[in-house]
Amino acid sequence: MTSSPNLAQMTPEQLCTAMSAVVPDAELLIADAIFSDGSPVGYGEHSQNSKRMPRHAVIAPARIAWNQAEIRAINRLVAAPTETQRTTDLAVAVNELGVKLREAGDFYCRMETPGAKWKMLLQIRDWLTTFIRKRAINPTYR
Repeated sequence: MTSSPNLAQMTPEQLCTAMSAVVPDAELLIADAIFSDGSPVGYGEHSQNSKRMPRHAVIAPARIAWNQAEIRAINRLVAAPTETQRTTDLAVAVNELGVKLREAGDFYCRMETPGAKWKMLLQIRDWLTTFIRKRAINPTYR
């Protein structure tokens, strides 16, 4: 059985982190030390133990876990099934681009302009290259 944390022993940063989990939409997290009657610790209205943190400074552990789960899910959808498959796809693209580069050099040396069919095939190769899947991230990513 776990006990609830003792708020008196928490640092202001730990308290702000705990508050951010309770109120995830808060833009500013403010923790003030107060006496049991509600008056601030300090002199008059000036609190000597106050912490004001913008929301972006505190990332809740649940948000981190959620982001990691999203990254793993996206990776499973878009990454190459194996590194061998990705390498093979890249090799095919490089071979085809090598042929087109040699043809482009021939056009240049003969001072000819490539035809519409050649330009279209180059655009198709460019389009097909966008379908080569990205490298998978390490599955132990946390």
